Amino acid sequence: MTNYQQRKLNTFQAELAFMNDNVADFPTGSVGEKTMTALVQILTQIFALLGEQLSNSTRQHSSIKADKIQQLTEYLQMMNRAARAMADEVDGIENLFRMPRRRSNDIIVTTALTFYNDSAPYEAKFKEYDLPDTFRADIMTLITEFGTVSTAQDSAGSQKAGATGALIELFKEAGKLSNKLDAIVRNKYRNNAQKLAAWAVASHVEAAPKSNFTEETNNELPK
Repeated sequence: MTNYQQRKLNTFQAELAFMNDNVADFPTGSVGEKTMTALVQILTQIFALLGEQLSNSTRQHSSIKADKIQQLTEYLQMMNRAARAMADEVDGIENLFRMPRRRSNDIIVTTALTFYNDSAPYEAKFKEYDLPDTFRADIMTLITEFGTVSTAQDSAGSQKAGATGALIELFKEAGKLSNKLDAIVRNKYRNNAQKLAAWAVASHVEAAPKSNFTEETNNELPK
């Protein structure tokens, strides 16, 4: 949620608080009551989407990916050490199992797949140097799990983007209802300076210098 949206949300909540304080003046079935109810429903949807935006699923996926990369890196290091140790027994093997200079996730996964493929003829030899009996199967499992988590993270990112787009539309709808309430309240209390003053405070909670947000954002989320 942007700072602008936060200020608008504060305004909508303050306006609803004003309406609740004066609910007796807006009986069931009146335009004021219907508009207030509609705004409550919109805000309920906004808070639900904000919950999706704040979900820690993406962070969880990142943590799992980091764990898989760490495990793969450890296997690569073990194989690299073993290959260098057996260089006097197997000609050129140390060149097949070099650690990459760069250590991005993609490079680690690609290197792990290369190590997996190249180690097939030397599996028994690696085991002599204390690699686990299941080291090749373990590496392939980690590669597969990393891919699965990456796909899930991409999906979570898409869902978050969808929630962001839906928020923009909901704020537009809330802004329309806020404008309608403004007209209703000002007409209702046209002869009540105290009520009008209280409404003015409620409906301008979000006020901030226009330079704090772009014209595009301002047009996107009208009051």
